[in-house]
Amino acid sequence: MRIGIMAALQQEIADLLALMGPQMHVTRIGQRDYYEGRIGEHDCVVVLARIGKVAASATCVTLIREFKVEQIVFTGLAGGLGPEVKIGDVVVASELMQHDFNASPIFPRYEIPLLGRAHFVADEALCQQLMSAARDYLQQVDGFAKDVSTEVIAQFGLNTERDVAHEVEADVGRDVDAGQGKLARTEKTTESELSTELNSNNATKASEVARDKKDEVHTIHIHQGMILSGDQFINTHNEANRLHVEHPHALCTEMEGAAIAQICYEYDVPFAVMRVISDKANDDASVDFDSFLNHVARYMSSGILMRWLGV
Repeated sequence: MRIGIMAALQQEIADLLALMGPQMHVTRIGQRDYYEGRIGEHDCVVVLARIGKVAASATCVTLIREFKVEQIVFTGLAGGLGPEVKIGDVVVASELMQHDFNASPIFPRYEIPLLGRAHFVADEALCQQLMSAARDYLQQVDGFAKDVSTEVIAQFGLNTERDVAHEVEADVGRDVDAGQGKLARTEKTTESELSTELNSNNATKASEVARDKKDEVHTIHIHQGMILSGDQFINTHNEANRLHVEHPHALCTEMEGAAIAQICYEYDVPFAVMRVISDKANDDASVDFDSFLNHVARYMSSGILMRWLGV
């Protein structure tokens, strides 16, 4: 099966191109370079789609018609919407919609003329594969923790469930060792009482440490849900709040995914869209975006895709 892999920014595909090596073939169409080659055991075409719905649509059509790809995956950054989605989280689209499309009163707002729908559903099998790959990348020692420096992780206040669990275990272990020494020195303490008190202290300390760790850092989560697309970079609290109020189930907003979803729907090609949250689509978005892209997201996007491709 031939796989099309798209991204909006060069940093997001650089590591994948390196894996293709010198054997890859480059074809230039419509001012875009399409890189054909193998990544692991898979026949892939990787391309920089550029930014915006028109650019993404043109690239997607070329992948389908000229390169005969049989499934498409798009990866990139997005701005989080709603309190549950935070910087560093991964969002895999279950469905996508263009939040700036409005052909009313001829057609209902958001509905794509002649298609009779506003939402386009991603391929569930692909989505589950990407989510599994994301979990592996975040939890395995040769994944996120290896690619992203501890300084950068601290800068963005990030952590993985694996890291928090290990820190909790270490902290509890130190306190239990101290507790054992103290209890052992109490001559009147029976073996049964010692065991009961240790277990109680252990459980209480684990709960306290886990709560403290959770307050200090944000544990990266993987979400699946609706993604919004529009031809604007959302970077004000007012715009972000408006989108959240109008689309309370949407997890994030970006500039390409729904257009790709529409093209894949029209050509009957399975697709998936995966986004890493770089900002909260508010007044700090432009500041967070560049730093996060270069020091975190480029590794997360390619790392998850490499897990998915089996390399």
